[in-house]
Amino acid sequence: MELKEWKERNAKARKYAHFDEKVSLDNVWTYISNSDNIKKHGFYPFIHYQEENDYWHAGVKIKWHNSPFELIKRNFLGNDYLIPKDYDRYLTENYGDWKTPKTDFDSAFDTPNMEVFNETEMNIYKYRKSI
Repeated sequence: MELKEWKERNAKARKYAHFDEKVSLDNVWTYISNSDNIKKHGFYPFIHYQEENDYWHAGVKIKWHNSPFELIKRNFLGNDYLIPKDYDRYLTENYGDWKTPKTDFDSAFDTPNMEVFNETEMNIYKYRKSI
């Protein structure tokens, strides 16, 4: 895929809250075009950070841990995507029994790999869910 096509596809991307600063599409393209950067990051749903024997990503109250994983390219509906080579392990770590649909899934309570690191934010979240 060329830069122009990538920008066109991403120009109408969903707008949602991010925890980081806005970056230009040119900067993103430059970053993801570097294979060393691709090897270091997961790019779904957030960037994964790498520590010895632990890949993790986080929100404001929870940190999710994964076993180290290798990314491979897979084609889906005509587009190439990077996915964990052992996708079953990755999905199981994140969702438990991911093959069984769960309509009321809540990433704050239903993920086996989560760690609460901000109790205050977690208590606020629990309170808001209860009202």
